Amino acid sequence: MFNGRPFRWLRDAAVLACCGAVGFLAIAAPRLADNDDNDASGANPRIALSELADARNPAAPSALASTDVEPPGPAAPTPLDAVERFLAAEIGGDYPTSYGLLSATDREEIGSSREWEAVHGQLPLVTGFTLGSSSSDSTRAEVDADVTFKPSLDETLGLVPARAQAVWIAVAEDGGWRVARSESQLTPQYPDESGAASAAEAWAQARTDCRAEAEYDGGLLGAVGPVAALCDAPGPVEVGDITSLEPGVGVEPFLAAFGPEVLSWARVVAIAGPVSLAVVLAPVADRWVVIGALESLPGGSS
Repeated sequence: MFNGRPFRWLRDAAVLACCGAVGFLAIAAPRLADNDDNDASGANPRIALSELADARNPAAPSALASTDVEPPGPAAPTPLDAVERFLAAEIGGDYPTSYGLLSATDREEIGSSREWEAVHGQLPLVTGFTLGSSSSDSTRAEVDADVTFKPSLDETLGLVPARAQAVWIAVAEDGGWRVARSESQLTPQYPDESGAASAAEAWAQARTDCRAEAEYDGGLLGAVGPVAALCDAPGPVEVGDITSLEPGVGVEPFLAAFGPEVLSWARVVAIAGPVSLAVVLAPVADRWVVIGALESLPGGSS
């Protein structure tokens, strides 16, 4: 998935089977709460936006006819043209064209055009972009852009944000310019974390009415006992402070499901009543969604 820091758009793809990201560029995946089978060592591999690799898995037989690096398409006349053509091709699903606009280093890491197309089953889907300013010298350029994605949270892509601020790198090759995707960086943009408190309160109130609302579709992770105890629990919902998710007892299912990136984007809201627990939320698209719970905040406070 995406994390809160700038990250590589393409890199080692050792992990596959659950992503995201992003950020936008992420990796391994898990399952639901209170399940001892969900330790980090047993996590499903997931692709991470931040660590999207050379899409080839040397441990698995290739279904592709060739893994040879292919000649590129024509180089773009300017860095802006290179980035614009590359992103337009990605949006349109024209992967031979986007492959042909990649730098020689990227094509060497990826392999063939068919491999590039195949790996898109584990990549975030670009839905739009707006180019900004650019700077360059004779061999390298930086192009600022706002990029939008199809937002999602799952154990294949991890957390894919709806929007990211990007710095695309273009390099001079073949008498023109190509995109160095492996050197480009994207910083995911999330909704204001203040919304996590109201989302946790609304979720807890629904749970006291024995309803499940605004929850992770894959099932809640972590401590399910206190969540079940909310049903018909007497007394008002009391919400505490918002904190980051930190390593500690009970956090393992979240790490197994979404990898270490979860520590950068998840937020925790303490619930003091009518049942004491700590609600873990993810920023999905423009809202906060409950993905699980802890019996207490990491470190022992509830």
